[in-house]
Amino acid sequence: MTITKSLSVLRITIPLMSNYKLKHPLIFILVLSLSSCLEQRMLFDPKKDINYDFLKKVPGFGSAPFVKYPVTVKPPVRLDIYICSFSEKIIEKNDLLQYTELNDSSSIPSVSYLAIVGNSQKLYMLHYQFTYTVTIKKSGKKIEEPADAVIFFSIKQNASGNVLAVKPCYFGFVNEEDSLIHFTTELSFKKNNTQFYLGPLKKIQNNFSLLFLPAYFSASPGAVSRFNVDKIITLDKNKVGGSKPLIFNIKKIFRDKNALQFHYNNTLYITPP
Repeated sequence: MTITKSLSVLRITIPLMSNYKLKHPLIFILVLSLSSCLEQRMLFDPKKDINYDFLKKVPGFGSAPFVKYPVTVKPPVRLDIYICSFSEKIIEKNDLLQYTELNDSSSIPSVSYLAIVGNSQKLYMLHYQFTYTVTIKKSGKKIEEPADAVIFFSIKQNASGNVLAVKPCYFGFVNEEDSLIHFTTELSFKKNNTQFYLGPLKKIQNNFSLLFLPAYFSASPGAVSRFNVDKIITLDKNKVGGSKPLIFNIKKIFRDKNALQFHYNNTLYITPP
């Protein structure tokens, strides 16, 4: 079983970094592999389309339950947005100039004497909090529990800045004690007339379980708030380890400490219309 075939269990697209040895099989799908004949422009603009209607089918914003528990929505919901950005760049390697895609915060130097305008990709994490209600069976007493949640999605763009795809999309929660994000639900990206929105898949993937670690979300994020995801672990059955969880060691694969660095971008306050 090659490492390339294990890609399907991860279900996430991350650009290949150029410092990864060429003799190894590709571990992640190249954004460059998007064929121009398949490119279709999507009029999705995260600056204006991340709003209540975009999020209302996700727990914490509308009537959608959290697992099976009712959610208490207390608008406005504070939404801290973190972004991990990739773009095409040129690097010097083995006395040659090579095209590659790097995190904009990469520790790998790119050349300054040649410019390139190419494809790009942004990974979004929307961090927010809400409460859900648990009912004690014996007493009927209702208890409100806090939830620290994250929505993840990836936006792929061509050289003109047109959005080509918004996927994959996940919902999960923060385990602050272990400094990780546990994504438990795959979301679908849809459009209803002129409104884009996220919602659960028609067929819920009961075996979906993905960890990002470490993850540090500041209570008062600012311009210097950032964190590096060093490992991605898929807990469900996979083609490489069978029932054993599969670990993607990001720093080891890419030899870049900032390969998956997320930085704080801005804060929105989501209120129903």
